Amino acid sequence: MFCIATILLVKDEEFYFTWQVFGIGAAAGIMIGLGRIFIAIAIVSGIAAPAQALMSTFALHQTLWSTVVDGQTFSTLQALGLMFGLLGVFTISAVNYFVEHAIHEKNVKAAEK
Repeated sequence: MFCIATILLVKDEEFYFTWQVFGIGAAAGIMIGLGRIFIAIAIVSGIAAPAQALMSTFALHQTLWSTVVDGQTFSTLQALGLMFGLLGVFTISAVNYFVEHAIHEKNVKAAEK
């Protein structure tokens, strides 16, 4: 609603508003929203969770390397953040590995019977 009001209040010669432009923008917004929902579902229930966890360690690596290369120091909260971040990535990856291993073993035993 705010966006439509803003568009209608703008009286600039170079700015134009048509229903086609509005429709394209609305369709793009809906597709982006659906894409985020489906990615979240894939991360939660699929194999993307460990990959996403490892990709999210970029900030941790950057912080560690800035300490090593630039000689910066950590505050207590930064050190705790790094430890918990790495622990979280390890937990997500390890739990996923152990669950998949247990499911595989269960399937192998069921196939042998």
